[in-house]
Amino acid sequence: MCIRDRRRVRDGLVRAHLASINMCSKTKLGDLKPMQPAGAAALHGVSASWVKTHPDDFLLLDVRDYDEGMLECAAGQVPLGALMERCGTEDKPLPEEFIDSSKTICCVCRSGVRARTAAEQLNLHGHDATFINRGLVEWDAPAATVPGLVVVLSSVSPDQVSIAMSAVATSQKSGVQTVLVVMGRAVLLFRTPAQGIEERELLQGCWAGEPFKRTDALLDGFRAEGGVVLLCTSCVKNKGIDVDDGLVDGVHLMNLSLIHI
Repeated sequence: MCIRDRRRVRDGLVRAHLASINMCSKTKLGDLKPMQPAGAAALHGVSASWVKTHPDDFLLLDVRDYDEGMLECAAGQVPLGALMERCGTEDKPLPEEFIDSSKTICCVCRSGVRARTAAEQLNLHGHDATFINRGLVEWDAPAATVPGLVVVLSSVSPDQVSIAMSAVATSQKSGVQTVLVVMGRAVLLFRTPAQGIEERELLQGCWAGEPFKRTDALLDGFRAEGGVVLLCTSCVKNKGIDVDDGLVDGVHLMNLSLIHI
C-alpha cells in the first residue's frame, strides 16, 4: 500500500479512533487529548520515528546543500536548488537510481522546510513523495515529533494505565503518529527493575487484567511501530529517578523547547 492509500485509510481510522477516545475521556481518566496541528496543508509529512521503524516503505532523499553533509542512511542527496532547477527543465527531476516504485520518496533537511518544498515539487512531477515534518531536528530528538494524537498519562491506576496503553498502541498501529506523554507519579512506572522495587510498581506489573493486553507488551508494540514516549523531566527528577540509567530503554525526556518549535 502506497503512502497515499495509507493516508486515506488513516484519515478514516483517526476519525473513528478520536471518537472512541472522546468517549473514554468522559470517564475519570480524563487525560486522553487528541491534538492536530493548526492549518495543516494538503501534503502531510511523516515522523522520523515512523520512517525509522518502517525503512522498507521509504527512500530517503537528503535535500540539504552538499556542504551540510548527508544523512548516513539516505539513498542519495540532491540539494533543493538543484532539484528545483531540474524540475523546471527536465521531465524526470531525479536520477534513475533514486526511483523505486515500491517506496515513497521521503525528503529530509535540517528543519523540514526545504524538504516540504522538495516533496511538493516531486509530487507535481508524478512521484509519490513526502517529507519528515521537522527534519533532522526530529530525527535526532524524538521530543520534536509532530503528533497526530497525544495521550497524557499521569495515573498509576492499573485500569487507567491499561486504557492509555491500549489507546496509544491501537492509534500508532493504525498509522496515526502518537505520542505518549508521562507525567506525575506515572513516571515511576518507567523505571528500570531494581532491588527494592516491586513489579506492581513498574509498567509490566500495572495491568488491569483481561481483556486488556499486558501493558509491557503494549509498550513494546507501540515503540516498534514508531510510537514516541516522552517523560516529564521535572517529574522524573522530582521522584529521584536517575535520568542516565534509571529509566527503561526507548523513552525520552520531554524538551519543551523542541515541542514548541
